[in-house]
Amino acid sequence: MGVYSRDYMRDERGSGGFDIGRLTVVGWLIIANIGVYLFTIENSAALQLSRDALFGQWKVYTLLTCLFAHENLLHLGINMLWLYFVGRALLRQVGTRNFLAIYFLGGIVGGLLHVLIFPAPVIGASGATFALLCGLTTLMPNLEIRLIFPPIALRLKYLAYFLVGISFLMFMVQLISSQPARGADLTSHISHLGGALLGWTYVRFFLPLALDRRTERGNRSRWAKRFGAKRVVEAEVATETPARPAKKRRKETGFVSQDVDAILDKISAHGMQSLTAEEKKILEKGSEKLARKLEKD
Repeated sequence: MGVYSRDYMRDERGSGGFDIGRLTVVGWLIIANIGVYLFTIENSAALQLSRDALFGQWKVYTLLTCLFAHENLLHLGINMLWLYFVGRALLRQVGTRNFLAIYFLGGIVGGLLHVLIFPAPVIGASGATFALLCGLTTLMPNLEIRLIFPPIALRLKYLAYFLVGISFLMFMVQLISSQPARGADLTSHISHLGGALLGWTYVRFFLPLALDRRTERGNRSRWAKRFGAKRVVEAEVATETPARPAKKRRKETGFVSQDVDAILDKISAHGMQSLTAEEKKILEKGSEKLARKLEKD
């Protein structure tokens, strides 16, 4: 079993969106957003987040419900497109738990920043989708994407810079002009910025810790079997028969400890995204070789 079987390195069909016979978290979120919009198309006020609802009436649940309410079909459609295309790519890289953390924390942080600055209510998943965008950009800044309009190809980081920059400029305009983020301009640009900051912070600082904790908690054995960690090397040496040539034994254990362990140390310190293409190939070959050996044994 190879390295790409791990949830944050999957590139398989069906790991991020709508699949025949299977829905991932991205698909369920899209269905939930569409369903809430259809059921509250005439009355979304009960779901919206505002300063009065949160701090005056203590409706804490509006921090979440506001993420599923949208102003109109255009508002809903834009957010769902971002969720589908960006969400699928990020889900393949970080797994379901981290994906949900980025999505909901991004939306909550964006909403909180809005109500702290503007008294007007806010709805929509824009903060959450900006968190996904900046999270993916932090992991894969040089990923090449193709836009439908305009029909150009560019690196993901340039698209993120542009969108975050526009949101910052528009937020400053709203702030200087005392625009309450409702009325002439319905967009809460501070929610975008809050979500973007959360996405970057989570992937940059918390994602490596989350992966380390998960590995230490219950996956040491699986990690060792797949990647050739020292524990497997020691067990292999202890169980080898005396008839096996010592020179050959040193060569095999040296291959594992010198090449693969160095890469594992790098993953532990900086995350999977820090590996070069050559290091990923070495890890994959070592993983497959050890897996074949374990199957034979």
